[in-house]
Amino acid sequence: MATMMSAAQNLAPLDIALMEQPEVVRQKAEAGDAVAQLAYAIVLDQGLHDTPSDHAGAMKWRARALQQRRMTPITQYTAAFNGQPSRVNIINMPIPVVSLGQVQALSACIERLQTGEALQNACGDEADAGRRARQWRLASSS
Repeated sequence: MATMMSAAQNLAPLDIALMEQPEVVRQKAEAGDAVAQLAYAIVLDQGLHDTPSDHAGAMKWRARALQQRRMTPITQYTAAFNGQPSRVNIINMPIPVVSLGQVQALSACIERLQTGEALQNACGDEADAGRRARQWRLASSS
């Protein structure tokens, strides 16, 4: 069962891409951090912080982030049947660390940041959208 992510959680990779140095993000991505992998894909795709634009590299990092899974335990109760006692089983279900929906939310915010149109909702509430717009201008012009 998927849970709804807040705007802050959905846009966390963008915040990392805008605020951290590309080398630090790359190191975290190489260490297997899915959120950092998505953040590094943004850095490469957009050429943030004077990083040369590399769309092919960005696609590879985005794909790696989307492949990451974590295990979530699910409890299953089996009632007594045919004289057998009831029992409880723990089943570990793999769920994505980064979802396609999160990637789409990031793309919508980045598109709005590029055009400067209607940042609210796509990039968080008024305060968060304004902060992201300021950080975007700094990261994309450096």
